Parts: sequence; C-alpha cells; structure tokens
Amino acid sequence: MTSNTDKLRAVFLTALMIGSVFAAGVAFTGGAAADATGVSATTVDREAGDTTTDVTVNYGAGNDSVAYVISADTSYDSGTDLYASSDSADGTSTTFSGVDVSSLDAGTYNVYAVANNTTSPTSEPAASEPTDGDDLTSWSNTDNTFDIQSPSDDTSFNDGGIVFQGQTASYDAEAADGDFGSQNGYTLYERTDSSTGAPVRELNEDSGWVNATTSGLDTGTTYFISNNGQNPSNADINFTIREQNFDVAFDGDETANDDTDIDVTFESTNRQNVRYNVTITSENLDDSELEEIFDDLSEDNSDFIASDIDVNDDDDDEDDGIALKLPSGGDVTAGANFSTIDAGEYEFSFEVSDTTASDTETLNVTEAAEANTEFIDVESVARGDVSTFNVSLTGTKTATLTIGTPSQGYQANVTVQDGNGDGYVAFDANTYKMAGKSINSNADLEPAFSVVNDDDSIEDVELANGQNIESPLDNGNYRTTVRSGPDANNTADDKSRLSITDNTGISGQNIWTAPGAIDKTEDVLDAATQDSSIVKGDYIVHEIQAQGIFGILADADSDLGAVISNGDLDLSTVQTDDSTQLNRNQKEINYSSGTTYETVSDAENNTLYIAVSTDNLNVTRNGDKVTDNPIDFGNDVFNTTVTLTESSDLVDENVSQSAEFSAEEIDHGLNQDTYNLTNAENQTITGYSNAAEGTDYNILVESTNTEGDGFIEPTNPATVDADGELSAEIDLSDASVGDEFEVVLEDPDADTADDASGTIVEEAPTQPTDSTTDEPTDTTTDEPTDTTTAEPTDTTTAESTTMEATDTTEDTDSSGGDIPGFTTGIALVAILGAALLALRE
Repeated sequence: MTSNTDKLRAVFLTALMIGSVFAAGVAFTGGAAADATGVSATTVDREAGDTTTDVTVNYGAGNDSVAYVISADTSYDSGTDLYASSDSADGTSTTFSGVDVSSLDAGTYNVYAVANNTTSPTSEPAASEPTDGDDLTSWSNTDNTFDIQSPSDDTSFNDGGIVFQGQTASYDAEAADGDFGSQNGYTLYERTDSSTGAPVRELNEDSGWVNATTSGLDTGTTYFISNNGQNPSNADINFTIREQNFDVAFDGDETANDDTDIDVTFESTNRQNVRYNVTITSENLDDSELEEIFDDLSEDNSDFIASDIDVNDDDDDEDDGIALKLPSGGDVTAGANFSTIDAGEYEFSFEVSDTTASDTETLNVTEAAEANTEFIDVESVARGDVSTFNVSLTGTKTATLTIGTPSQGYQANVTVQDGNGDGYVAFDANTYKMAGKSINSNADLEPAFSVVNDDDSIEDVELANGQNIESPLDNGNYRTTVRSGPDANNTADDKSRLSITDNTGISGQNIWTAPGAIDKTEDVLDAATQDSSIVKGDYIVHEIQAQGIFGILADADSDLGAVISNGDLDLSTVQTDDSTQLNRNQKEINYSSGTTYETVSDAENNTLYIAVSTDNLNVTRNGDKVTDNPIDFGNDVFNTTVTLTESSDLVDENVSQSAEFSAEEIDHGLNQDTYNLTNAENQTITGYSNAAEGTDYNILVESTNTEGDGFIEPTNPATVDADGELSAEIDLSDASVGDEFEVVLEDPDADTADDASGTIVEEAPTQPTDSTTDEPTDTTTDEPTDTTTAEPTDTTTAESTTMEATDTTEDTDSSGGDIPGFTTGIALVAILGAALLALRE
C-alpha cells in the first residue's frame, strides 16, 4: 500500500520536473550573461595606408580572460587566421589596438570573441586558442564582421586596352594583383597565341608598381604582365601597342596680327576619352609669345590650358616651348590669336608629351589692316518694337556703338564682340526697354540688347544719359555712331541713325483655324485657314495686326500670360450675350494661365499669331473654373479683344480690336449608306466634315461576306479640303464580284465617325449628281449617340468586389492571438489538486 508521504513525494518530483522544463531557458540565459556580449573591429583603409585594426571585445562584469579570432570563414586555420588573448581583462570591455592585418587580402572578415571568468565562484578556464578545424561559431560567444578595403587601382591603362608607343605601361600590382607579394617576380611577355607567351624582359616592382616601357616594343603586338608564368590565361594584365594618330591644322594658311582669332584644330582618332598634353615649340618665338598665342584658346573653351613650364626637364622653363592641355573628345577646336606677333612665316611643332605622336604646321602672319567699323543697316522701327543693328568689323573683333546724344536726352553705349570671326555682328535693340521708369542703371538697360547670332556677344552696356525718362523712347531720329574697340570716347568710324516712328497699336484681328493633330506651332500656321467656326480638337488661331507690341513680347520671352499679367497688353475671350444661357453670366477663356497656346511674332510684317489648342482651355465663370462641359460646341460663341493699354506708355489711350469665333459641333460622315464598287484600283469613297481644312481622316474597307480569303484595306488617308469634303482612292483589285464589305470612316483619333456597307459589282452604276446632297444629315445624326453613350456606366460597377475584400480581412485579426494549451500555471494547478486529493485520502 502506498503511503501519503510517497504520494506527496511523487507529486513534488513531478512538479519539479515540469517546472524545470519551463525554467530551462531562464537558467541558460542567466549563465551566458557573463560571456562575451559583443565584438567589433575597425575598418582597414589600405588606400589611406592602413595596415592595422582595433578589435574591441565587450563582456559581462567579472570576466578576466578574453580572446578573439579573425578569419575569412567559420573554420579555424592557425596558418592564416589571426588569434590573440588577454588574461588581464577588467571592467566590461577590452580593446586590442594595432592588430596587424597586413598578411590578409582585401575583403570582408569575421571576428569571433570569447570571455571567461577564471576566478571564484565560476572558476572557468582561461580563454584558449581553438584547434585547427574547430567551428568558430561554436568556439565563440559572439561574432561580427569588418572590412579590409583595397587601395584603388591606379593602373594607367585598361586590361586588354591600348598603350601608345612612347608611353610607359604602369601596373598598380599592389592594388590589382591578388597574388601581389608572392616570391615570383613580374615578367613582360609577348602573346604568341592563346596558350603561349614569349618572355620579353623582367620587370621591377617599386612600391607596389610594375612599369613596362614601350621602347623596343612592336606596334600592333599584344603583350601581358604576369608573375604566374607565360600562359596568357594566367596574365595579370594585357595591352596592345598602338601609334597615336595625331593631326593639327590651322583654319587657313595665314592670319593677320590683329585681335581676330584663327581656329586651330587638334584631332586624334584613337585617343578621344582622356585629356593629354601637347608641347608646342617654334624656332622664332619665345615661350611668352607662344603662351599669348595659345592661351587665347581658353576663351573659346576653358578646358584648353596653356602654361609655360619646364617642358624638357632641364630645371629651366625658358625657351623650351609651352605645354597645352587639350580637352577630351578627339577633335577639338578653338581660336588662337596673333595680335602681338610680328608679321612673318612661322613653323610650329606639336608633340604629344607622353607618346611619340607629333605634327607640324606653318602659318603666315600678315600685317593687320587698319581697324575699322561701319554700319551695314539700322532698322527703322515703330515705337515699342525691336530694331536690328548690323555692324561690319575689319581688323578688330570688338566695336562700341553709341545710340543717342545728350542733347536728345538719351545716350546708350553698347560694346559688341564678333565671336565667330565672320566680320559682322547683328544685335536687337528693344525700344520698349531702352528707357522708362525702371531703367535707371546699366544693369537695368542690359536686357534691352541681345545678339542675333549666339556666337557673338554683348560685352558691355552703359546708360550714359536718360536715367530720368519715365516712358519708352519717344518717336524721333537718334544719332548712332560706331568705332573699333571698347572705348566709346574714341573717334567714330561711321555714323547712322535709329528712326523710331509712331505706332498704330492694335490695328486688326482675324480668326483662323488649323487641324489639332499638328504638333509644331510653325506647322500650325502653315496649315491654318481663315475660318471662325471651330470644332473640338481644332486650333483657334488669332492673327493680330499691330505695331508697338513686339518689344513687350520680347521682354517677356513671348510669355503671353506674363504680358497679360503685367497689364501692358491685354487679351480677353468672353462669351457673347446671345450664346449665354438665361440667368447665367458669360464664360471666359483664361489665356493668362491654364490654357495651352503658342505665340509666333512676325514683327517684320507687324503680325502676332496666337495658336490655342481647344483640347486644353481654362474656362471660367465668375472667376471659377468650369469643369462640366466647359465649351458647349454647337452653341457657344466667343469674342476675343486684344488691347494695347495706356499703362504701357506707348499709346495715350487703350487701342483694341475684336473678333468672334463660334464653337461648332463636329459634323462628319460618309456620303452614302451603301456603296457598289468594282474589283479594281482607284475606287472612290467620299465623305464630309466641318473640321479644319487639312484635318486627316482615314477610310477603312474590310470584307464581311466573301467566298475567298477576304480582304482588308486599313489605311486610306482622306483629308478635309476647303469645301469640307474628303475622299480616298481604294485598291479593291483583290476583291471578287459579289463580295460584301464594310466602310468605316475614322476620325483623327482613330474613332469611328460613320460606317456604311457595300458590294463588289461588275460595273458600278452611275450615281446622280444630286443624290447624295441631303443623305449625310439624315443617316448619321442619332445612331452613334444611341450605341455608345450608356453602356460603360451600366457595366463597370464595383460594389460587390469591394465588400468582399473588406469581409475577407476580418479573420486576420482573430488568427494572431495565443493558442489554448498546456501552460505552467495549468500544470501546477493540476499538481496541487492531485496533492490535496492525496491528503484527503
């Protein structure tokens, strides 16, 4: 019989066993708290010359013996891995400073660490070195990684690339060769075939570099450097010897010693991607003169750098030539200047500094003609518009013009430069910006002048008189003079006058239209026809006749919105009263913002064009944007008024012109419901459209019932003509008599505009000339609307899929909680219950 004591003992042991299962994790965690808790090693940057790292081991208090291992993998190798230990650790971390890692290649390494407490009460053994082959993850308490960064590879050529004759092939062996430091020396080999190389010479290694001069090497031959034998597959690096192609040419055989430039071109067809130096010498020119000639190249291209240095390494930079650093690109040109050089013939030698490439050029320098400037033309202009000045320059590339005199109350000095050496400079003078309330300084005046040719330039602008003028320049004849050089006080070479006449302001406006499919504004104007009926998709083209507005537009870079906002020029497009719905205010098309348009100024013909896309109009009512049917095509009529305002100070009172255009509903279709055509070429199908003249449609013909393979003629352009008609010639020679077909008229968006049916007959009947006059209106009005309006709305509801998606996500929350099961609390309650039951019994 079992006693109560035995029962209680059994219950107690059972409880102890269960408790130990749940407490095991806690017991292990408590034991590990005293081990190494972290380890790190600093990055080694060999580019900066680093060869050591600092290893820091963190651990719990009480540990006094620590050790680390640096290894490329998880298995210990005493021959390559690094190990160190310390038995005098204190506190909670120990740093091993200056650990030498020079024996390790560049890469990412693991660092492992252990920490032990050799004192009471644990009395663990001191940290010790693992045995070869030990798993370091098992040996250690913690691990981390660190990088040994390799130095950048500064090899002077690419593997398999070109080394030019005369260069030295410099191989950065320390950075690039993983086998650097081995006992094998480096050798230069000539590649004889894919598996064999013939030794050429042994190469010295100096501070990590292996250099192979190209002296004695054959052009066109491939060589390789190796410290692993003569098999090319083991080569450290390969290269092929080439002769650099190099040519120098002046743009002409002679130049004058004035301040104009002559272009010089440096060309190398096989050395294009890097900059390189050229040494320039000439027997009759010293270094300072050479530098003056070629330093001018940097004005055209700042990447040209001329310098008087010690070219021949004799510790003396005198009379040994100059160095010119060329831009990359292979074919570079800039202007050289001989203004300080005596007349005579000069031979120039050009030698590439690091290769054997060279060239010579001869140039005859002539005495400069006496500098002279004169007016070719000064354009008369209406007040507020832009005048063009054209000046000729001889023996100089700089001229200064004076516009006006003190007695006229205005004087501006403008210095221009002939940048392309053609002897001419043309520039525009904006009479709207040359004077006025905001023009009080040289900086204010600068925007009034701009060169016509981008190669030329405005060098300086000076407002000598006219700071207090309150409006654009008055009408009148302004004396103009020109002289060479930058000094306005020099004697003038020529004189002329700027004639500013009275302007008419806005004198007329016409409405044109053009097909909406055209992208470029110039093409829109070419295709435009005078027509004030506009359908959706077409351009509205405002043709405005005016004087005095082109300076305003030029000042705003033709940004019409900015001009309108400024208030000098106004453009409003407002719905007419007759087309406005009852009890509604008129709509307005806002051209200052939100509407897509382009402007083209034809100042020569006093005409401004504004091309407006009807696909992107900012329509407002009472200042609010109209988003629902902004333009009611078939009803709306708009009046556009263009005004040159009195606030521009160009007119005494507002000057306006208006024009109307109507928004028409598109009306297009085929001229017949059925067609009888023959199986031949040039079968004509006609249609009509009120879209802009030049609008492109397409007519598609496809068989619907045929005994043969059937046919389709998908692309048959049909363009709207001046009478609103369109037609296409169809090749039906592949069809057979009796075949039935469908005709589809496609609009510019490739949508179906109309369709008809047809039959191939032996001979098409003659159609009465007036039989198709009224049919289009009767047969194409209602059907397209009935068949395409409501279907999308009926078939695209998404309620059911939305609700289902919401319902299916509820289970996610219910699946994330605890799963009922056997826990410590329940187990102990059961045990206590058993114990009480035992006592009761």
